Amino acid sequence: MPAYVVSRIQDILNDEGKSLKGSTVLLLGVTYKPNIADQRESPAVPLAKQLVAKGATVQFHDPHVSEWKALGDAVDRVEEPGAGAAAADLTVLVQNHKGYDVDDLASQANVFFDTRGVVTEGEKVTRL
Repeated sequence: MPAYVVSRIQDILNDEGKSLKGSTVLLLGVTYKPNIADQRESPAVPLAKQLVAKGATVQFHDPHVSEWKALGDAVDRVEEPGAGAAAADLTVLVQNHKGYDVDDLASQANVFFDTRGVVTEGEKVTRL
């Protein structure tokens, strides 16, 4: 599934006239399940690795994770998810934590990829 998500991310960025290589991708929610801190077997890990392998810069935000070492070294954490979404080329909702106002985050994002099917559809929103 991570390879498919990366392929969709590439397509979304291409539609915006951008390539994955050199783009900044913000991952929201890097835990195994929503509303917990457990990072073991998180779907965000293979996703981040594949994005970096294709030349993307990966950042993350998770209210339950202060440091994430999915790529060996610590991945840059965005302190404020709204500002991070506004700055990133693409924002990906990986886990829908209760603390996220996903519609607000999608409205602040340049482009928002909803892998959970929870965001209200909009011009800047793509669903999995």
